[in-house]
Amino acid sequence: MTVSRVKEKPNRIFECYLQLENVNGKKAVTYKYPDNFENPDILNNVPVFCFPISSLQAGRYFGFTITNSSEAMFSFGYCYITSPTTAICVVSFLPWHDFFHRFVLMVEKIQNVSQYKRSAHEIVGSLYRSPVPPPGPFSFDAGSMKCKLTVPDHRGLVTLTENRNQTTLLPLLNTRCIYTLYMALMMERRIILVSDSLDRCSAAVYAARDLLYPMYWQHVFIPVLPEALIDYVAAPMPLLIGLHKSLEERARKIWGEELVLVDLDNDEMQV
Repeated sequence: MTVSRVKEKPNRIFECYLQLENVNGKKAVTYKYPDNFENPDILNNVPVFCFPISSLQAGRYFGFTITNSSEAMFSFGYCYITSPTTAICVVSFLPWHDFFHRFVLMVEKIQNVSQYKRSAHEIVGSLYRSPVPPPGPFSFDAGSMKCKLTVPDHRGLVTLTENRNQTTLLPLLNTRCIYTLYMALMMERRIILVSDSLDRCSAAVYAARDLLYPMYWQHVFIPVLPEALIDYVAAPMPLLIGLHKSLEERARKIWGEELVLVDLDNDEMQV
């Protein structure tokens, strides 16, 4: 549990920005920046993770993780559902959850104003071309706009009051549940966190993983499990998975025994 799967020194802040659609179950990328981005791990998997269940509500944000098939390193997806059938997503090697949450919301807000749609693309391009900044306040120019964000120090202990993953998880569970969850992580159990909110699922799974610092979770790690990958809940090895409640009944039929189940919506745990 001592080796991180976060890329040590990425060349840029993010790898790509994507716009996606889901029409009659056919999930696809409709726009990408840069336009020459061709990583098949990302382009093939992001549509599956951006539309993890059949029914989505506009205005929802959540994060997910994809494992690079050649290097076994994490890529982090930051997704915002713009309508029940469309989404935008930024993919980065950097686990800057608060940073990209604010950035994705910024892009979506500007895109909704017709006269500023060009500015949204300028913001994406400007951030893409910016060198990776050190932790602290960060600003960049996009045409006539000046954008300000805060860069976290992801190599250190998270700050509970400023980390949206931790501030999502901790109010949901009582002290005994948090302690039991921590022990289950230390014992490398099979752990599934369930909620009717995709954001709550993903944030809580990331927060649970961070409880292990300075150690790292080395096993199956899926902050939001897509319906297409439901069989992963039956994996016999240690796992840490976020599951939307609409898939729970189906998952119960196959996930077997020796499972730690955390109900985030009702502050309950089954061990």
